[in-house]
Order: sequence, then structure tokens, then C-alpha cells
Amino acid sequence: EGFPELRQLGEALLSPVIYAEDSDAIGTAALNPVAATIMAEEIMAAVARRYNIRPFVTAVVLDYASWTTITRKHFPR
Repeated sequence: EGFPELRQLGEALLSPVIYAEDSDAIGTAALNPVAATIMAEEIMAAVARRYNIRPFVTAVVLDYASWTTITRKHFPR
């Protein structure tokens, strides 16, 4: 919520943030491993710029059914 640019990127990549434990442990997920990796790298860079820390970011690849459910929840239309 504190990073609207990451929400927009996550929606474009269809790779939402699936958990955030403060700013030091964050997870993203996607159907496409490249999208998940790009999102993870952008999360690390944004948090580092704002808080001067390097968070632990997990990027996972989901099966189609799980990914569809999560993206519908995070990016309703």
C-alpha cells in the first residue's frame, strides 16, 4: 500500500505482493518466473531507496489455478 508504483508494476506483470512482514521480508508470486523475478528486483530496489535496507524477497511461481485466484483478488476489475 505504501508503494503505489509497485502495485502498478505488479498489476502489469500479474505478479502481486502476497505477503509483507514490515519492510524486511516480502513475497511476490506469478505464473511466469521472469515476471516474479522482475517484481522481486523492483521491490528490493524500491525498499532500498526508501528505507536504506535490502529486504529479503521471495519470488514464487504458482500453478495456474492458484495464480488466477490470487490475481483476481489483488487486481479486481
